[in-house]
Amino acid sequence: MILFPLRWVPGRSIHTAWTDDSNPNYPPLIVMLDCSDKRVSQVKSELLQILADDEHSRLHQYQRAEDRDRFLLARGCLRLLLGQFLLLPPAKLVIQCDAYGKPSLGPNESSTMNRTLHFNVSHSGELILLGFHGFRCVGVDVELHSVDLDWYSIAKLCFPQSITSALQTLPTQDQLHGFFQEWCRLEARLKASGLGLSSLDVLDYTPDSSAYVDTPCWDICLPNGYSGAAALHG
Repeated sequence: MILFPLRWVPGRSIHTAWTDDSNPNYPPLIVMLDCSDKRVSQVKSELLQILADDEHSRLHQYQRAEDRDRFLLARGCLRLLLGQFLLLPPAKLVIQCDAYGKPSLGPNESSTMNRTLHFNVSHSGELILLGFHGFRCVGVDVELHSVDLDWYSIAKLCFPQSITSALQTLPTQDQLHGFFQEWCRLEARLKASGLGLSSLDVLDYTPDSSAYVDTPCWDICLPNGYSGAAALHG
C-alpha cells in the first residue's frame, strides 16, 4: 500500500483529515512540507514565536542557514499540527526527546486524547515529513537520492542478504531507487520501534522475522528524486 502525504501550506487546516481513531491498524497520517515553497518560508517569523527555549537554543547551534530553516519549519509546523489535533496552544506544548532523539509529547498533553498521540519527523533535501498516529508508535523516513552513492556496499552491511540479492536483480537504472526505498523502510521500522541503526547487530530484520512483521510499513508517494516510508509498532 502506498500513502499519499497531505501537503502543508500556511492557513490550511489538517485536523479534519485525521485518521480513523477507532482502528489501531489504520495507516499513519503523513504531512509533507516543501522548504522550497515560498508560502512555507514566509511563516518563519510566526513559527519562531511558538518554539520553546530549548528549541531556540538548538536552532542557533546550526551553522548553516538552510539547516536552521529546516529545523524551524519542521518543529514549528509540528507544534502547529499538534496544537490543532489536541486543541491546545502550540507554544505551550511540551515536546521531549528520548536517547535516540525521537520526539514525544509530555504526559499532560497526551492525556488530552485519553491516549498517547504518536508522531515522528524526517527531512532530506527540500522535503520534511511528519507522521502521526493515535494508537501506535510511528516512524517516518525520507531520503533525497544521491546518484553517486555506492549503494551496494551499504546494503551488504545493513540489509539481509535476501533484500540485497533482490536489489541486484533489478534493472541497473532501477537499483539506486530500489536501494533508497528499502533504506527508508528500514529506517522507518527502526524509528517506529524506538531504536537506532546500531540495533541491526542484535535484531533480525529479514522479511519473515517477527521484528519485520510486527512493524507494518507503507511506501510514501513523493516527488521524483525522493523515497519515503512510514511504519507502525506496538
